[in-house]
Amino acid sequence: MKRLIELLDMGIDEPSAYALKYAGKTLKDATNDFQKEYILQILRMYEWDKGPTSKHLGVSTSNLYHYLYKLDIER
Repeated sequence: MKRLIELLDMGIDEPSAYALKYAGKTLKDATNDFQKEYILQILRMYEWDKGPTSKHLGVSTSNLYHYLYKLDIER
């Protein structure tokens, strides 16, 4: 509710779900949060199999491991 009030005070009449979720965060923090949530969703979809996950994400497997480390994603 506090985020909604902040957004309304900023002049955003109809805040989207993303605006509410990431309100008050820096672009870097919001991007990292989104990447972590999305990668976790795809990992679960492929039952943590890194090969199909990296293919789905359009990144190399080694780059996927970089994201897992950077975003502190563990099974």
